[in-house]
Amino acid sequence: MINELNRTFTEVAVMHILVFILIFVVGSIIAACDGDYSGIAAIDIFVGFFVLLLQYYGYLPSLFY
Repeated sequence: MINELNRTFTEVAVMHILVFILIFVVGSIIAACDGDYSGIAAIDIFVGFFVLLLQYYGYLPSLFY
């Protein structure tokens, strides 16, 4: 019983995080249509950091050798 409740809580927590990310991305695109590109810049920085992290740990192929 406790494992099922814990799993359900984890699934709900992950769902809320994914929904927040989706709302942020959609809101950033809508704001960019009005000329405010700060949300798009924040998304670019996060994605760039994540890609560099994956590259550092060897999950992405190197482009230089």
